[in-house]
Amino acid sequence: MYVSLVYPVIRVQKLLYYLDKHKQIKIHGVFGNSTAGIKLGDLFKNLNKSDKIKISNYEDFDFSKTDLIFSCLPNGKLQKEIIKNLNPKISIIDLSGILELKSKLENTKNFYNIPHGVLFIEKKKFCYGLSWDL
Repeated sequence: MYVSLVYPVIRVQKLLYYLDKHKQIKIHGVFGNSTAGIKLGDLFKNLNKSDKIKISNYEDFDFSKTDLIFSCLPNGKLQKEIIKNLNPKISIIDLSGILELKSKLENTKNFYNIPHGVLFIEKKKFCYGLSWDL
């Protein structure tokens, strides 16, 4: 499985560690602004497989081989800037600060004054990392 992580990189340190150890996961894209151009191994000494990957800008990345995206962007940025350019078949786990019932994606406009950009994606392909369903 090919995995991409959307910045900020510092927020995903522990996630990087676990993904790096997984036998069936290959991290092939990590993105950040202030850390662009830096190798993951220079920031995080505990990585083995992914230490040579350079942090880049997501706008220049080809997501066509990506199976899963972990997003740690501020609330709404994923929906406003990135989702519209992605293949709807890519699964997304949003680790932003949103604590929202995952069955209520349609109500995002009521809370954040933006429509949820993931509504065109199959709901089975998107979840918040910190969500629950009642």
